[in-house]
Amino acid sequence: MTTLAADKSERIHGLTQTNNSHIKRSYDMPAMLILSEDGKIFYANKEAGELLDLSPKQLSKLHISKVILELINMDLLEEGKKRVNAYLRFLSRIGYKFELCNLHGKRFSGVLFFNDIDLHGRHSVVVLIYPDSKVYSNVIYQFNEGE
Repeated sequence: MTTLAADKSERIHGLTQTNNSHIKRSYDMPAMLILSEDGKIFYANKEAGELLDLSPKQLSKLHISKVILELINMDLLEEGKKRVNAYLRFLSRIGYKFELCNLHGKRFSGVLFFNDIDLHGRHSVVVLIYPDSKVYSNVIYQFNEGE
């Protein structure tokens, strides 16, 4: 197997190795939020509820900047267009790690993907969140040394 194929295989299986440490990730089902054009969450899957420590119903109508802290001072959409801001698309394409926060103040990072969709004739934005770590109550677990 080539190095490229091995790297791709590791990413598919959610295991990345760096300096004898393993970072375990679960890519089975990402946290998914669907946003209206004004950035308000109108749908959150179960995984998003677990990650952000609220039920999907509690997440609805919450502005995305309450969860993705970098969006506080950034426009979600390009001005006058029904398209995600080009800078956000670029950051998601290169695997930038966004700082996120659950609603109880626990901070963590994750790779995000922004997608424009037409949902029942209205422009919406899907945000997929792949956290670097799992958030469990007051503790964030990230690394398992020497596995």
